[in-house]
Amino acid sequence: MKSTSYIFLAILWMCSVCWSCNDWLTVDPEDSVSEDDMFSSARGYESVLNGLYRNMAESNLYGNFLSFGLINVMSQTYDVSKSKTKSFLQAAGYKYNEEEFKNASRLLWETAFNCIANANNLIARLNEAPDEMFDQELDQKNLMLGEAYAVRAYVHFDLLRLYAPAPVLNDGNKYIPYVDYYPCKFATRLTVDETLEKIIFDLQKARKYLAWDTTAMGANNFSNQWNYPNSGSTANNMFYGYRATRFNFYSATATLARVLWYRDGESYPDPEQLEGTEPSSDRDMAARFANMIKGNSTYRYHSENDIRASNLEERKTIKMTKELLFALWKENHSEEIGSYYESLSMNYNLSDFDGLYKKPGYSNDFRYKYGIYTSPKGGYRLTNRWMPVANLSNEEPIIPMIRLSEMYYLLADCLFYTDKNKAVTTLYQARNYRGLRTQLNKNMERDEFLKLLIEDARKEFAGEGKLFFLYKQLNEKVIISEGETIELGSKFTLPIPDSEFVLK
Repeated sequence: MKSTSYIFLAILWMCSVCWSCNDWLTVDPEDSVSEDDMFSSARGYESVLNGLYRNMAESNLYGNFLSFGLINVMSQTYDVSKSKTKSFLQAAGYKYNEEEFKNASRLLWETAFNCIANANNLIARLNEAPDEMFDQELDQKNLMLGEAYAVRAYVHFDLLRLYAPAPVLNDGNKYIPYVDYYPCKFATRLTVDETLEKIIFDLQKARKYLAWDTTAMGANNFSNQWNYPNSGSTANNMFYGYRATRFNFYSATATLARVLWYRDGESYPDPEQLEGTEPSSDRDMAARFANMIKGNSTYRYHSENDIRASNLEERKTIKMTKELLFALWKENHSEEIGSYYESLSMNYNLSDFDGLYKKPGYSNDFRYKYGIYTSPKGGYRLTNRWMPVANLSNEEPIIPMIRLSEMYYLLADCLFYTDKNKAVTTLYQARNYRGLRTQLNKNMERDEFLKLLIEDARKEFAGEGKLFFLYKQLNEKVIISEGETIELGSKFTLPIPDSEFVLK
């Protein structure tokens, strides 16, 4: 499928990626429009919304650093012992204050807050815009608001997970700001708890505005999340299609589950605010939302048949798109990822390969049978999830952000203390979907349970940037290889970068 037909709308204007509260748009002098002109029509708002996702897909954010790049070195997913790239070697040794890593961290920080500034400007403009400018029958204005709130929350959450301690080690100090206004000249740092409250509040608003996805009309447009809308007045209107590459009700729900699981508080008012409900723990609420996703037929694990072919050209899928609740689209991503399998493949060599895949009873795990690529030069073992495949060109630009398997891990962990049987069964289901059919002990202790969960996550998220955050949330030792671990403690928290973005 050609990228021009895949994108849900044509890019009319490009959003700036330079950090500044005032540098909202880069205007092409040959075809210039003012910011006010852009916000004079629904089509202009659509373009700005698309710009938010382009911001997220920048290399300094989810296009590289927080997907296939440095974040995986920090989780020891990659063995970089033969690398010559200084930032990778520094990340592997958690030498955050050395020049190359500091520069990468600064660029991530600034790109993230640029994206947040763009979201804030869009939210402010939408709140001021007349309702009649938008398609009211299809709730277009609220859809845009919901997506912008979700983007703002999602990016803030990952900044929190990088630059502040996890709640399990929370020291009550102030770390990052939560910027929810535009323009900004300085921002006040908040505690971890205060930041999480704001993230959760924004995600609650996002779910409210995106509830259109749960209606009959919404479901009709959402069910084929990688295609045009199905029928009706939205048929062939790209703005209402390709909902997996934008925030929708279900991906906002999954994000809220992720945040509640991370916070792991004891008793809070029910975020759903259902009449007569008692305060619930974060684990209870996260489990409820994860079950909502798990029970939705839109998302399902790919079968082994989908990826069985030994020849990559014959595969039906590489990135297992049926399992993706949310993904970004980056048109030139295949060009950027080329070095993954070629000149820089030593940077992405999967660590502890034998320990993960060659244990007795693990030979049927099809992530091992079909998910590993061995480079011709050097013999490095790499995940093939980023591999450009000619007959799967529609998958090449996709950057996975939330995968169904995360909801299984989340649900299993949240259930462990209240219903160990269901917890172990849920973890078994996640393993079984990948070909691991060995029965699990339903009376296992917590340490054994976490060992199995992390072991599966190390294979499931290889090269996708999720593992570092899992280790940090659980305050578990980072595994280098079988029998070799690192206890990070305070090194789970990156230093706040030196930046033009003023904090107090």
